[in-house]
Amino acid sequence: MSSYWFIKTLIKLGLRLYYRKTMVRFLQQLPMQGPVLLVANHPSSFMDALLIAAYANRPMHFLARGDAFNNKILASIFKRLNMLPLYRISEGKENLDKNFETFDAVYEALTRNEMVLIFGEGISENNWRLRKQKKGAARIILRAWNSNTPAKNTIIVPVGLTYEHYKGAGKSVLINYGKQLTQMDFNVIGSAAHFVELFNNRIVLDLQQLAYINNGLGPQSIEHKFLINAWQHAESTQQNVLKVLKQEQWLTSNPNTPKLFSAKLPLLFWLWPHYRVMQMVTQKATNGNIFYDSVLFGLTLLLAPFYMLTLWFVLKCFL
Repeated sequence: MSSYWFIKTLIKLGLRLYYRKTMVRFLQQLPMQGPVLLVANHPSSFMDALLIAAYANRPMHFLARGDAFNNKILASIFKRLNMLPLYRISEGKENLDKNFETFDAVYEALTRNEMVLIFGEGISENNWRLRKQKKGAARIILRAWNSNTPAKNTIIVPVGLTYEHYKGAGKSVLINYGKQLTQMDFNVIGSAAHFVELFNNRIVLDLQQLAYINNGLGPQSIEHKFLINAWQHAESTQQNVLKVLKQEQWLTSNPNTPKLFSAKLPLLFWLWPHYRVMQMVTQKATNGNIFYDSVLFGLTLLLAPFYMLTLWFVLKCFL
């Protein structure tokens, strides 16, 4: 557990440099003790889990796509971060049986009064849509509530994530915690299929309130430029960013078209050359796909000490 807190501290420091501002709202909805299942939307791959874990007030386990564990070095780091692999059929039918082990591990964590984060959509896309919920979260909570272990007291907390953009540092992000949900909020009597539908419908309704959802908004579109302008204006005038975005008056009434991603980069000036190189490496490695932000953040953070050591050596030679 000590390694978890050490890595979490490093990641949180990196996040403070990478993001212009991280707004965490209603963190008090997160119980300080007892079993908790967090169910969040999933717009930005590993960044979603890192942000929620870094700013939470207690450690957590969270599920991640199974193919990320193919690399032994990454798998070792993920294990220390309490990450558990979840395989999809596209990652090989032979791996699907491993999911039973993961769900058993989740159940065991809840019986130990720990906290687990799951992304109910199952997939991640860099946009502001809310995709259909899979069955995993509902099945986890149904098993917990039907048990005779401490897991039967599991509390569900929906978490909404909203990003200003998805391409690199200098942006703001909103982490919005929702109302606690217990067995009293659901009808657990009946078929499992009925409960899954009931549970998923409730989670969708809550996430629609906790995050900015717009199925028609595309990254780097004209409307996205308006969103960035509205976001930064709301932030600078200390308004509720999510409330401003949900009003959607900015989609038609905004007279300005700001330069996309015009926010000041919150990296110290001496890290700028390192960051620019990492951008080029990341673009080549990911081709700008869903992992772009996660890989860019990871490389920038992990290789920063080597960059600083090299910079120190060069300066020492010439000064």
